[in-house]
Amino acid sequence: MNESWNRSDIGGKRLRRYRREITAMYDAGIRWVDAQLSKLVETMRRDKLWENCIFALTADHGEEFLEHGGRYHAPSLAEELIHVPPLLRVPGAAKRAVSNNPFSLIHLAPTLLEAADLPIPEAFQGQSYWTPIREGKAWNEVAIAESVAGCTNPFRVEQRRGSRLLAIREAGYKLVLNFDTHAEFLFDLKADPGERVPLPDHAAKSERRRLLEAALAHLQKSTYPRTSDSYLRTRLREIAVHPSSPAAEATTRAARHAAASRIG
Repeated sequence: MNESWNRSDIGGKRLRRYRREITAMYDAGIRWVDAQLSKLVETMRRDKLWENCIFALTADHGEEFLEHGGRYHAPSLAEELIHVPPLLRVPGAAKRAVSNNPFSLIHLAPTLLEAADLPIPEAFQGQSYWTPIREGKAWNEVAIAESVAGCTNPFRVEQRRGSRLLAIREAGYKLVLNFDTHAEFLFDLKADPGERVPLPDHAAKSERRRLLEAALAHLQKSTYPRTSDSYLRTRLREIAVHPSSPAAEATTRAARHAAASRIG
């Protein structure tokens, strides 16, 4: 059954006969993870560590089971792939109703650091949401998800250099931009949670404009990390230079100097 689900030469219509069994196997995997987490929590309680730790659980992505005709988790930014549940438990914090507004995982690290009363590095792009979470208040910022359009294997360098696929998500609306096909889709998630029918171009103009402005601001900021050490080291790996070699260090210093010259 799993072998059939993996076949690329079988269309979605034929694969639907296996969908129920495949999702049952996936649910079994989730149940196994639940059991392991239960053992972890029980061990921490037994060792008197549970009341002295912050516990956070989330995921990097979901899975698609033919909801939009695809399988697995790439390349798409549909809700079944990017809407993952973050669970947070902080000792001593009162239980509050949490906002239904989207929470981007880029904000998770600074939120955890503030909850632990630790400094947040200036290099972090995200911001802490610990105060509104602790006080039960809502936030209005959008969540942004992006990937490379058409990328099915990020380990292949040529696929990582494709056009951008960008989603801007707020509580009620979601805008998806495909820079490869120049397609633009706006969804009313309250009326159409399954993202089946995008709104026509003349509909929800104010919401569309607001999300487009958020997308533009994100794109303008996203150019800065390209001069970072991590980006330079990734580029070195792509050209088969070991990042710890003298040649790599020399190239990194030269690239930094060139970037500083461009900025200056």
